[in-house]
Amino acid sequence: MDNQLIQERNRFLRQQNHHLWKFKSVIFDSQNPSGEKISASNTESKSFWQQNQALEAQIKVLRKLDKAFQNEEKAVQEEIRFLHEEIKALRHQKKAIKMELQALMKEGIALEMEEQALWKEEQALREENKALKEENNALQEEEKALWEEAKVLEDCNKILQRKISKHTCWENI
Repeated sequence: MDNQLIQERNRFLRQQNHHLWKFKSVIFDSQNPSGEKISASNTESKSFWQQNQALEAQIKVLRKLDKAFQNEEKAVQEEIRFLHEEIKALRHQKKAIKMELQALMKEGIALEMEEQALWKEEQALREENKALKEENNALQEEEKALWEEAKVLEDCNKILQRKISKHTCWENI
């Protein structure tokens, strides 16, 4: 918007300069002016010339301002382009982080399921261990009972052997 104002001001100053030059030529082209008129005309011409120089200086300043605004506009456009690129990169980064988070959540669920399976397996192993201990205790009890039965049978066998030996001794007599 500032650039447009400068351009409009520039056009206005050019038109004013053009009118001043026309006015100057009309004055000089008029019929033989008197000495006083020539002096006034010279003063006026000098004044117009100074105004023209001032206008040209203003035009020069306005052109420099216009160039500065154009450069600033280019810099702002470059900064906007850079910010758009940065926003695009941040969106990609956000998407990548979201995907990584989803993968970590899936991995967490899988690990939790694996942990539950291992816990169930541990429980099953504990139950099996308990059953094996009970079976071992039963076998020890059975072994103990068999040892006792063997001892009883051995005692019975000794008694029977003594009876047999006594009986054979009696028969031999």
